[in-house]
Amino acid sequence: MRLFSSISALMVSATLLTSCFENPDCIGLKNDLVGISFKKLFDGQADSIQLVGLTVSGSDSMFLPSTFSSVVVPLNTAQRQQSVEIRLVRGDYQMSLAYQVQTQFESVDCGPRFLFSNLELLQHNFDSVRVTNGTPFSGDIVTNIDVFRCPAPNRFKVGFRQLQTDDDPNGEELEETFNGVSVDNLPYLFYPDEDLSSLEMPLNQGSNQSRISFDMASGEFNTLDLSYQFVTSTAVGKCGPQNFIRNLQVANSTGYDIVRVLKDSLSDPPSTNVWLMKCPRTNEIEIDLKASATSAATVFAINKVTAGYTTDEFFVDAEVSKLILPLDVNSDQTDFTIDFEGGAKNVSFGYTRTAKTFHEQCAQTIITDLTVLSSEFTTEPVLVADSIKFPTTVNVEIIND
Repeated sequence: MRLFSSISALMVSATLLTSCFENPDCIGLKNDLVGISFKKLFDGQADSIQLVGLTVSGSDSMFLPSTFSSVVVPLNTAQRQQSVEIRLVRGDYQMSLAYQVQTQFESVDCGPRFLFSNLELLQHNFDSVRVTNGTPFSGDIVTNIDVFRCPAPNRFKVGFRQLQTDDDPNGEELEETFNGVSVDNLPYLFYPDEDLSSLEMPLNQGSNQSRISFDMASGEFNTLDLSYQFVTSTAVGKCGPQNFIRNLQVANSTGYDIVRVLKDSLSDPPSTNVWLMKCPRTNEIEIDLKASATSAATVFAINKVTAGYTTDEFFVDAEVSKLILPLDVNSDQTDFTIDFEGGAKNVSFGYTRTAKTFHEQCAQTIITDLTVLSSEFTTEPVLVADSIKFPTTVNVEIIND
């Protein structure tokens, strides 16, 4: 599966494709670079494209997938024509370029100097291409070619939100950490190892359904199933009729408590179509770990933490100074075993539970009157706050002496 990450621009160095001058005094003696910018036909603004691969004729190099708005490619001194093949998520494209090369003798150390000029576009299969500067460059980046695209009718945007224990139905932006995101009809992994509060994905134009899969850094694997219809219309005259997505609906989702459709039609540039929302977690106890009663929170090596009511393991092979752990909402007591590198110790908490519903859909358990029932630590854990809050605040200090 191919990967896509975010960078502002991709500079394809001439050293990858052609021989370079090893003497630093000789660098810049050939203006063999061509800058290609990607723009949107309907507003002329820069466009962020999703690259699968890029190849240049005369080279066996294949450039890595990226997301960017411009590229720089080198020309071949031994040729007068060159093709550039650009594979995007939305399709495969190519352009053929012609140019002139004048050779001048520079010095014995540097050899010949190559002067490129009269850059021309012979053919292409993009929506629209324009040569804006016929002189290739060296040094500071120059745009020689503008590549324009028609509106993308399948760009879907989803946002992530965290609801609080207040009356705000919209909550706050939630930054999620992804191993990657994929859509069912494409063999690509988008947003690898990224922290995002919203993201854009291309929906399947060959079907009226798409599944977006979220591989989370937490180990969860969440999904969002969408259904929609197509409406044919002409947004830009030069582009002709296109199939735009309308009547977007969420068929199913996993990993999120509330799904809200904000806009059931897709647009370019995209606006948020769907919010994936999480309810407040009102059962999480926050524990500071300390080496002594007078020390600040101290980092300890922990093999794992387990709870008596679940087989889940928390903080596996971790080095932390703070533990945030879920209390059992079906019992008035939770027993934890904290397995430090130096040995495991048990601690039990008691509390009062009260049912409460937030935002009409978030049925939660409010926990108060927190107490330490028992402990295997030499120093008795210190109760700092006896009510569980969200976001969490310190409830207990445990001194691992």
